[in-house]
Amino acid sequence: MPTLEDRLNRIDRRTAAILVGYALLLATQINPWWNATRDGLNYLSIARNIADGRLARLGEPHLHYAPGYSVIISPAFLFGERPFLLVSIIHWLLAVGIMLGVFHWSRRVAPTAAALLITGLVVLSTG
Repeated sequence: MPTLEDRLNRIDRRTAAILVGYALLLATQINPWWNATRDGLNYLSIARNIADGRLARLGEPHLHYAPGYSVIISPAFLFGERPFLLVSIIHWLLAVGIMLGVFHWSRRVAPTAAALLITGLVVLSTG
């Protein structure tokens, strides 16, 4: 009968596969459609304007929103008028980056199995 230590060692050997599984779980959220919200409209407007070389929101120079997120997704607008699939892929890349950051941070303070559990909980909570 395997001991707890044997099971934890098996988890250590499967860490990469588990993280890839988490990334694939996050990838299920990728889609080419956009659900319009007030904030989403404003951030996409700022991103579109940044891609066009202007800093504006809905034609106004007063943003009322921090442009950081819009800067991250603005390159998508260089590829088309409605790049919602590309924006969704950018979101996935950001989520995978956060997932890996959480794993590496939690791995420094906890065993691998605990770090994978914490990372899994973060992945599930973002969906």
